[in-house]
Amino acid sequence: MKTLLDHGYLHGDCLTVTGRTIAENLASVKWNPNQDVVRPANDPITVTGGVVGLAGNLAPDGAIVKVAGLKNQIFSGPARCFDNEEACFEAVTNRAYKEGEVLVIRYEGPKGGPGMREMLATTAALYGQGMGDKVALITDGRFSGATRGFCIGHVGPEAAVGGPIGLLRDGDLITIDAIEGRLDVALSDEELAARRREWQPRPSSFGSGAIWKFAQAVGPARQGAVTHPAAQLRHRAMRISDRLALIAVAATVLMPLPAVWSQAFAFDGTTDSGNGGISTPRPLDEAVRFGTQALRSGETEKGIDSLRYAADQGHAGAQWKLGACMPRGKGSSANDIKAFEYFTQIANMHADDNPSTPQARFVADAFVALGKYYLIGIPNSKVRRDPNRARDMFAYAASYFGDSEAQYHLARLYIDGVGVNRDLRFAARWLGLAAHKGQYQAQAALGGLLFKGDDGIPRQAARGLMWLTLARDAAAEAELPGTTSS
Repeated sequence: MKTLLDHGYLHGDCLTVTGRTIAENLASVKWNPNQDVVRPANDPITVTGGVVGLAGNLAPDGAIVKVAGLKNQIFSGPARCFDNEEACFEAVTNRAYKEGEVLVIRYEGPKGGPGMREMLATTAALYGQGMGDKVALITDGRFSGATRGFCIGHVGPEAAVGGPIGLLRDGDLITIDAIEGRLDVALSDEELAARRREWQPRPSSFGSGAIWKFAQAVGPARQGAVTHPAAQLRHRAMRISDRLALIAVAATVLMPLPAVWSQAFAFDGTTDSGNGGISTPRPLDEAVRFGTQALRSGETEKGIDSLRYAADQGHAGAQWKLGACMPRGKGSSANDIKAFEYFTQIANMHADDNPSTPQARFVADAFVALGKYYLIGIPNSKVRRDPNRARDMFAYAASYFGDSEAQYHLARLYIDGVGVNRDLRFAARWLGLAAHKGQYQAQAALGGLLFKGDDGIPRQAARGLMWLTLARDAAAEAELPGTTSS
C-alpha cells in the first residue's frame, strides 16, 4: 500500500476504520529497498497484470486470456472446432490434433452449456502431453485459475446466440495477440455475415426443468450471466431529448414563468389561485390519468407532455403508455424506435419488480412488446431481427410475471419453430397456461391442437371444441385491456 500511495494509485485522504486517513496510517511505513519480494509500483515485473482482455472480430464483446507465465503472447494458427468440451477432450486424448492449431471449444457459455463450465480437463491433458505451449485453446466457456498455456475464455457473444465463435469452421486462421489485446479470425465482414445467415440455433440437451429455464433467461457472461433480460438488451434506452430536459429544468427552476409551468404541469387544467396563478405539480399517478384522458379527448400535445413528465420520473405506466401510443401516431414523433426506447426503459428499470405490484402488468407488456420488435426488427435502425432475443423476452415475461400474452407468443415460437426447435408439447403447455387466464388467441390455438391432434399431441376433440368455443366468445370482445400492439 505504501508504494501504491507514493506513486498516486491510492486516495490518501480516504478515511479508514482507524479514524485516520490512508495517508496517516501509512505515514510511519518505510519502504525497504533491500528486498525483492514486493516490487515498487514504478518498476513492476510486467507491464500488464496476469490477465488481459481481448477484443476483435472473433470476440466483439470481449474475451479473457491469462498471460502470467506465457513465453510468447502472440499465436496464430488454423481452427479445429468442437461443439462441447467432451469432444475436444476425446480428440486431445487420442492426439487427433496438430501442433500449431487453435482448438475451439464452443457452446459452453452461460446459455450454451448451460452454466459455463470450466475447461480444466482439456488444458491439463494438453500439458500432460507436452503440448501446452504448442497449441492454443479458445472457448466461450471459462477456465480455472490453475489453467496453463495459451487459453482464452469468456469469448463473447457466445456460440449459442450466434456469436462469431459459433460461425468458425475448421481451418479458419485465428490470430491471438495478447500484447495488442486482439482476437481475430481472417474472415471478412461479408463472409461472417453470410455464415450468420446460414447459422441455426443448436438444440439444447435439456428440454425442461430448472436448467432449461436458466438457459432461456440467462444473459451474457460479460454482464454477469444474470437471469433477467434487462441485462441482455443490446440497445439501451436513450436519454430523453434536450427539449424534455429543458422543460423539466424550467418546471423546477423558472418559477416566475406561469405560461411555461402551466403548459407542462397543469394536469387537471386548473391553476392554484393561492400561488400567484402558478399551477402546482400533481402526483405522478394523476399526471398519467390526465395524460390518458387528454389523449382520449384528442388533446394530443397535453397528453404527451403529461405522460412524458411521469415517464421521466420513472413511472412504468407512463413509459408503457408512451411506447404503446407512439406507433399509432398519437405522439409528435410517432415511430417504432421511440416506442422501442420507452419499452426498453421499463425493462431496464423494472425487470426485478415484484410480479404482484400494480405496475407489473406494464413491465410484462413491455417485455412482450420488445419480443415482438425483435421478431421482425425495425427498418433503418440498430434493432435487427433476432428470434433468439425475442424468445428471451417472451420467456421472461411468461415465467417470471406469468403474463398470458407472453405465454401465448412463446407458444407460437414453439409451434412455428422460430428461435427454438419446433415442439408442440411445449407449445401446448404454454398455451394451456395462457388459455386458463382467458387469453382468447391461446384458447383458439390450444383448441385447434387438441381438436386435430398433431406431433405428440393426442386428439381430444371434446376439449378442443370447448376451447374453440371459449375463444370465439372471448374474441367477440375484440380488444383486451393492458395489451400492446406493434
